[in-house]
Amino acid sequence: MAWKADLPREVFSAYSSLSSTFGEKFSTDIAARYEHYQDFGGELTGKIGARYAFAPAFALRGSVSNNFHAPSLSQIGFESTSTGYTADGQLVQGRLLSVNNPIARALGATDLKPEKSINTSLGFTSQIGSHFDLSLDLFQIDIDDRIALSESIRGDALTDFVQQQFGIGGLESAHYFVNAADTRTRGAEFVGNWRQSLGDGELLLTGTWSYAKTELKNVLATPAQLLALDPDYVLFGVEESNTLTDAAPRTRAQFAASWSNDRWSLNSRLNRYGSARRVFDFGGGYTPAQTYGAEWQLDAEVEVRLTAQWSAAIGAQNLADNYVDRSNADIHYFGNLPYDVLSPIGSNGAYWYGRVRYTF
Repeated sequence: MAWKADLPREVFSAYSSLSSTFGEKFSTDIAARYEHYQDFGGELTGKIGARYAFAPAFALRGSVSNNFHAPSLSQIGFESTSTGYTADGQLVQGRLLSVNNPIARALGATDLKPEKSINTSLGFTSQIGSHFDLSLDLFQIDIDDRIALSESIRGDALTDFVQQQFGIGGLESAHYFVNAADTRTRGAEFVGNWRQSLGDGELLLTGTWSYAKTELKNVLATPAQLLALDPDYVLFGVEESNTLTDAAPRTRAQFAASWSNDRWSLNSRLNRYGSARRVFDFGGGYTPAQTYGAEWQLDAEVEVRLTAQWSAAIGAQNLADNYVDRSNADIHYFGNLPYDVLSPIGSNGAYWYGRVRYTF
């Protein structure tokens, strides 16, 4: 299944920004960017932001911007072969096809379109005394033609079609990148900081919390080429939709503490990731799911400056050696994948490291 392509790209961009202050309370930021892609043409994007300080300790802020994201070269031209498992535990050989591959074209692949988005945010910041500050922002991100992987197209209909039309045998599963859907993400972000002298150093405590929910609109329909092979084929269905919407935690929180002076630096972070739901499509109407519970991860590091140039550090990620919930029997591929691959804390437990740094 040899298909190769030379995919060069030249990109030109120009950027300008203007910041203005009107009196002591009101300020604005305006920015514009023009990008020209050799393969996708040019696009003008911009951002306007404003900040109004009602009082020395309180200010409102907001912004509106639009963005343009051309498909990456890897999304257009990358290909790979992998071996996985079917619902009954059988090995299956699959192929990620380039959208320009003749096989992908025969299965309904089309040229990828750039993603375009509109971003809006509104929030406030507050400085309370000399030690404490906080901010809260609400945001909405609308993305048109969001790029994602198609569902895995598998089964005898695919294998027989590729064998007959291209003389290639043994292809049991295939997928490719598509402009899957329009998405809308709404959420909120909170940040609070406390600064305080402690001993001969400075202590910084930071708490953050975020929430984001993504919904799909205008989901791409299954092309006629696939339906002609098998009316049950779905190009973008429950599994890949889940990847964009519910596979990642909607809520995340962190408490970080750091203390430093001229010689020592101590840092720690406690992260909490909310629950997440995973859905899989093994074909034939079999779509098992599992909700994974919220997880905590503790990271820590100690660094000492030995000289003006040299420093040494020791630290750990996931210091408490925490693991996510084990996948249930419906989706753990007969024990071969006991943990979900999209877990926010990974599946390897604690990771310890040492570091020596030289600054020049």
